Amino acid sequence: SNQLKLHTPYTVTWHNENGDVLETDSDVAEGTVPTYDGATPSKPADAQKLYAFNGWSPEVIAATGDATYTATYLQVTPVAKVDDTLFGSFEEAVKAENWVAGSTLTLLADIEITQGVKAAGIITFSLFLQMQNL
Repeated sequence: SNQLKLHTPYTVTWHNENGDVLETDSDVAEGTVPTYDGATPSKPADAQKLYAFNGWSPEVIAATGDATYTATYLQVTPVAKVDDTLFGSFEEAVKAENWVAGSTLTLLADIEITQGVKAAGIITFSLFLQMQNL
C-alpha cells in the first residue's frame, strides 16, 4: 500500500537489577537512541561484596519499538571498610566525608602506605593521620 506509516512514540523503561523501575521515557521517537537521565544505578553491598554499575542489558540502541533495559553490575572486591561500610578503593575509604569520630578503618587487602611500606589489618583513623604527617 502507498499509505504513509505514522510512527507513534515508543516507551523505554529502565529497570534496576532487582526489577525496580528507575525511569520511564514515554516519548521516544523512532530512530533516536534513548538516554537514561537518573542517578547512576546502584546495588547494595552484601557482607563481602561491592557492586559497580556496568551498563545496560541489552545494549542501548536506536528505538524501533518499546524497549526495556536492565542495569548490570560488576562485582568489586572491597579493599577497606570504615566501621561496616565497604569500599572498593583505599582512596575512597579515607575521604573525610566517610568518617565520623571514632570510626575504625579495617584494611581487607594489603596496601602500600608509602613506597615499599605495606600495611594490613586494622588501623585507626588517628594512626592514619599520623602516617600522613610522616
